Parts: sequence; C-alpha cells; structure tokens
Amino acid sequence: MRHVLSGVFLTGATLMALTGCSGEGGKPYPDLPGAGRPNILSTTAMIEDIVKRVGQEKITSVCLMRGDVDPHSYEFVKGDDEKLADADVIFHNGVGLECGASVRYYLENEEKAVSLGDSVRARFPERLIKVDGIVDPHIWMDPDLFSEIVDPIVATLTEIDPDNGPFYRKNGLRVKESLKEVDRACFVKLRNIPRDKKYLVTTHDALRYFVRRYFASEETGGGWEERFASPNGLAPDGRTSVGDMRRTVDFLIKNRVSVIFGEANLGTQALRKIIAICKKKGHTVSLASTPLYGDTLNEEEGYIRMIEHNVDAIVSHVVERDEGTGTEG
Repeated sequence: MRHVLSGVFLTGATLMALTGCSGEGGKPYPDLPGAGRPNILSTTAMIEDIVKRVGQEKITSVCLMRGDVDPHSYEFVKGDDEKLADADVIFHNGVGLECGASVRYYLENEEKAVSLGDSVRARFPERLIKVDGIVDPHIWMDPDLFSEIVDPIVATLTEIDPDNGPFYRKNGLRVKESLKEVDRACFVKLRNIPRDKKYLVTTHDALRYFVRRYFASEETGGGWEERFASPNGLAPDGRTSVGDMRRTVDFLIKNRVSVIFGEANLGTQALRKIIAICKKKGHTVSLASTPLYGDTLNEEEGYIRMIEHNVDAIVSHVVERDEGTGTEG
C-alpha cells in the first residue's frame, strides 16, 4: 500500500536546502498542536477533506497545497519542510498529479508517502482514464471512484494508530456512503439536461472522469469521449496552441455547444479567444458566469460541496442557456 522505493531518501540537509529553514536545539521545529495524535499531511485539499472526515478529532490534519495553486506544477516553498518533517503520514494523489520536480522526487522516495491514486489503480486499473497513454490523475471528479481512496486511508490510520482503528473504520464506512449518496444525487440532477445538450467544454482536461461518469450513454455506458473537450491537456500549463483552439472551436460548432466553462483557479483568456473565433464563424458561444472547480476547491465548503457546485453550475447554465440567463457575453 505504501509507496516505498529502494532506500533513497531526502536527507535533512537536502530538505533544508529546498526551503531554507532551520531551527534550534537539535529539534528544528516545535510540535504541532495536538501532540500525541497522528500528524497527517495531505498534498491537496480534496484529499485532506476526506482524511479529516475519517480521522476527525483523532488526528491533526495539514494540507500542503492551499488556495488556487496548481497541483500539477507545485514546488516546495519555505515552511513546507516543517510540514513534511512533522508528518507521520503523507497522503498524496499520485498517478502523475504532483509533477513539480522537488515534490515528485520527495514523494517517490519517502517511505511516509502513501499514493492513494496508485492504490486505486492497483485495485481497479480499468477505471482509470488514459489520455495519449498517460493516466488522467483527476480521479476526484468521479465521487464514486474517489470513494475508493477511503479504504487505504482507513488502513493507514489504523496501522499508525491501532487503538483508534474501530473509530477510523466506522467513519470510513460513513464517508464512503456519503460519497455514494452525492454520486446518486448527481445522476438525478443531471438527468434534467437533454441528451443533445450533454456536452462539456472547460479550460483543461480536469473533468474527463466527471463526463465519463455522468454523460455516458445510460444504455451502453459509452460515448462519453465525444462529449468533452478542452483547449489544454491534463495540466493547465498556459500554452494553448492554435491547433488546440481550432479543435475546440470545431467541437463547439459540430455539437452546437453554446456555453463553455472556466475553472475557478485558471484564467479565461484562451476561452475568450475561442468564443471570438466561433463568433466569426457564425456560432454564438458564451462563457458561463459561474466557473467550475477543477484542481482546487473552496476549502471552507469541502469536497462534497465542490461536486455539488459543479453539477448545479452545469445544470443551470446548460438548461437556462435557452432562456438567455447565467452567461457572460
């Protein structure tokens, strides 16, 4: 379950060099609040939300990447070494999400690091999407699939804190059921969208799992690949080529898609250029006034509300588009 490689670890000196921090008295950092409880570090807010639901008051939880930072390119910053040093366990998404050089090297070579995505891939390889041979890491966009990270979280917490194992197992069952409940609610809400309007265009490829889960044919479970497009790939690197924009424009015109969605932590410049090109070609497209959550979430509201927000935004903009509401020109 744990991602342990052959004994190659970052030394204390290397870690200090990454962040430039040091302390006094032989112990570089004081204990975090909640001493005696397991200190759990999660790389993303989506993972941390699930971890906190399982561990609750029995753990101390910290998130590495907060706010609107891009998890694909995040590099360690000053202060991260304290979080890493204090962590008993580091839960990360894996399957290619955390690609910043310093972060990737550390996670691949640290015995405390547990790759939840790789655990899912080991158990359900057929459920992971590949784009041009590369695994799509955005597994949290399918709450039913994301519920599969709960078991390795429970198992790991129980391993380091066996006295509270029954507590973690009980909460784990509750968390899995809550995720499956929101999944069922998503299906109900998205049925309000006519089949000929079930298309989604966003800034980058963060929502493929969402489209596969909810836009696939109810009869065959297929056909979802033709219902999603974005001008960027799996990582929003900011380099949108002319070919990418042309491909997205062709998708919009062919499928008569009239609304496209930005993402909360990303700019909309490329989308606005696409809208302008469509206009020149005689096809009207609007930018949804409510962006979707892709690689980030509102940390005060949590993961479940993130999924609900996306569903509500898609339903309202697509259904109400014919009434001329909820979009920007």
